[in-house]
Amino acid sequence: MKYCIKHLPFDTEIFNIKCGKVELTNEYLSENDIKYLLEDAKKRNIDHLVATVPSEHAAVCNLLEDFSFRFKVCSLYLEKLLTTSINNADKDVSIYNGDDDERLIEITVKAFSSGTRFHFEQCFTSIQVAELHKRWINNLINDRNVQIYVHLQESEITGYVTVKPENSASKRSHIGLFAVDKPYLGNGIGTKLLSALNSHLCNKIDIISVTTESFNYSALKTYFKHGFTINKSQNIFHLSFK
Repeated sequence: MKYCIKHLPFDTEIFNIKCGKVELTNEYLSENDIKYLLEDAKKRNIDHLVATVPSEHAAVCNLLEDFSFRFKVCSLYLEKLLTTSINNADKDVSIYNGDDDERLIEITVKAFSSGTRFHFEQCFTSIQVAELHKRWINNLINDRNVQIYVHLQESEITGYVTVKPENSASKRSHIGLFAVDKPYLGNGIGTKLLSALNSHLCNKIDIISVTTESFNYSALKTYFKHGFTINKSQNIFHLSFK
């Protein structure tokens, strides 16, 4: 099988339409493969499909667009190898103690109020996209395997970064959400958060990774400054049957 379709229950609940994700297992797809894929999705009553394709597979990208898939964003997967201990954790950064969930939600909604692939989809409303990010940060707060590092200024949370082990078998962790409250942008808070993260995780894990969109220039600038490099890029396409 050159592809599989997975149901996305989280997206389905948020957007109130049945959402699915196409996972391609072969870079060589024919027109018939795409036709079978679409027929399969319709049989499953899927209303909205997301397809993620390695950027170098241009032929597949072009073929998807021929069948009404629409390019939304280029997603970059970055990694950093932690090799040396860094003892420069900022005194204003600490592990979140769970006493101000509403503040984390507020920062998240403001930080992701525009410019995500969900905002580029006409069948999703801004209210639904805001709800998605509220639930996303809530899920991270309630996940015991997630650590949240917060930056405090006069006892107020001004930014945060979440990190979670990728699996129990490897010494790899992944950044889930990384946000700074808009009024505090440009004050080096993102740099302080990543420096503290590096200090706390060094000698505990080998690699830290993160996924972000290619046009998120401010985040990319901060990641590159801290030694992250691009491991792969993927083009994300949407197709709505509604």
